[in-house]
Amino acid sequence: MMGGNARVYRMALLGVMLCTVIALSSIGLADEPKAKLFINPTPDPGFNVQMWVDRGQGATYYPGENIRISFKSTRSCYVYLLDIDTSGNYKWLLPSTWWGNNYLPANQVRTLPEGPYNLKVEGPPGTEWLILFASTQPLDMPYLEQSIRSGQFAPRIQGQAEIITKNIRAKIQVIPASAWVSTSTYFYVGGPPQAGPVVPLPPPPPPVEFAAINIWSYPSGALVFLDGEQKGYTPITLRNVPLGNHEVTLIKPGYYTYTRRMSITYSGTFYINTNMQRIK
Repeated sequence: MMGGNARVYRMALLGVMLCTVIALSSIGLADEPKAKLFINPTPDPGFNVQMWVDRGQGATYYPGENIRISFKSTRSCYVYLLDIDTSGNYKWLLPSTWWGNNYLPANQVRTLPEGPYNLKVEGPPGTEWLILFASTQPLDMPYLEQSIRSGQFAPRIQGQAEIITKNIRAKIQVIPASAWVSTSTYFYVGGPPQAGPVVPLPPPPPPVEFAAINIWSYPSGALVFLDGEQKGYTPITLRNVPLGNHEVTLIKPGYYTYTRRMSITYSGTFYINTNMQRIK
């Protein structure tokens, strides 16, 4: 721990979000945990990133100990670093109110924490994941950008984790495969995960209610994403949409991307009708 006016931020570090599930080697342990990561099917062999913690992947940290995270890229890029702690909570580490600048020059090692901060590991025991997504183009992620600008960044984003994951997936579908890459690493908190007692299954959840979203655009033919998943082209009616918060994105070449966040509160039909703005 740093003395004086050093600030300490406690954390249990993050996990990776993947489109493909990969099983990691056990390193002498049975039932090695699995993680999800964005996988680029046709990566540019000249663009890759590396990330590591100061004790190495699979090392054990105990609550209260400091940890340092380093990363490096063969190209100048914008880095998005996500942490999934042992309880499954998601945290953005970069960019954040602590470290707003996520631009990384080529072939330079950057290490967090920076400035008058420490990163300290917290329990409970388990596996922590770090996921790094790098793009040569900055990504438009309103949830993250608004929280950073407000200066009131709430690090835990569990409620929006799925939407943010799908949002990133939608963004990378419209940028060249050669312009992005990802990597991940993990470590243990308080020792490798231990099998816990058998817990009775909770009662089944109540029935899920659904609604519909009718989407029109001028001009028509815009590609429609719901929470990051491609659904078709306008005009279109999206059915069986669960109640709750959702994000609709329209993309059409030559026009600005249209994004609308909406709250579906009852089983009915909701409407979106928009004039796409041409890029001048």
